[in-house]
Amino acid sequence: MNGSSLYAEASVVKKYEGKYGKRRIFFLVGFLALPPLLSFLLSLFISPFLLFWLLPVCLLLDVTLVPLFYSRFFKIEYDYRISGGELNIAEIYNKRGRRDLVTVTLSQAEAIAPFRGQKEEDEAFASCDRTLEAASSMNSGALYFGIFRDAEDPKRKILIFFEPTEKMISVMRIHFPRTVLPS
Repeated sequence: MNGSSLYAEASVVKKYEGKYGKRRIFFLVGFLALPPLLSFLLSLFISPFLLFWLLPVCLLLDVTLVPLFYSRFFKIEYDYRISGGELNIAEIYNKRGRRDLVTVTLSQAEAIAPFRGQKEEDEAFASCDRTLEAASSMNSGALYFGIFRDAEDPKRKILIFFEPTEKMISVMRIHFPRTVLPS
């Protein structure tokens, strides 16, 4: 077996729903409403002539601040990589910034299985100390979950929701058949 068959990667784009969708709308409305609101408040305290010069400054600040702060909520992708028996999950912001969320050793997995939303799963999830939703949507048909031991503190468990590709599932099954349940 060659080394390339032991490596798999994939990425998914987060859909605009739930808390993420609400937060995105909040920031967009906030940044669009900020200059007119600030101009109105300034007009109560300063002369109209000075306001005439401050309004473009407020608009310029809005045009420069929106990309800086709002870009994080513009487009989020999750990147999954399996290499050397480790699953690395990273969050990519607007194809510019990258933040590693977690790296877990697949041999430390208690279970990796398709998520079906059943009561037995909820009982297993209750024992987890940390939950990471790294999927495009929690309603996705290709959604899997994994329960892993934390590398830093083996007493802690991490619950990860992710959307692996078929190649990723086969790589996980080759090396860790006891933990990867069939779909």
